[in-house]
Amino acid sequence: MAETWETERLILRPLTMEDQDALLPIFRNRAVRRRLTAHYPNNPGEMQTYLRSALELWERFGFGLYAILLKEGGACIGCCGLTPFPYKDHVDGGLICVLARTSWGKGYATEFARAMIPYAFAHFPLERLYAVVYRDDKVSMRVLHKAGMTLVRMNWFALEFEVHRPPS
Repeated sequence: MAETWETERLILRPLTMEDQDALLPIFRNRAVRRRLTAHYPNNPGEMQTYLRSALELWERFGFGLYAILLKEGGACIGCCGLTPFPYKDHVDGGLICVLARTSWGKGYATEFARAMIPYAFAHFPLERLYAVVYRDDKVSMRVLHKAGMTLVRMNWFALEFEVHRPPS
């Protein structure tokens, strides 16, 4: 079941259809789009489809995406969470974090990633989390390293990082 949770400076609330107006300008920013490794919404219709899909993740897999709200002031500065990558016998969680350009360089992505990894393993039936970044995205690579993820694969344009559930 989707629940809201917090880090030191952030409130992570499951996405709703009402997040469209806050998120669309973030996704449309050119600097933000250059760091995204998948297609993300660029107009209101695509944003509605994206949010509907995000809601379906929660229903189908029991985990999904969150709005990132600042504790101080409550502003929505992006979205983050886990996207499922299903296999025949298990599901991996893809770690994502999309921040407004004005929120870069403040440690929010690192704060989220460091909190999301143990939260995911404690609350969701996942054995592995992964993240994919472009080869030239040094900032995102540093965030993933700080969060404890390890580089496992690379090709000419992207790098894949992972972390596994700790032994119990």
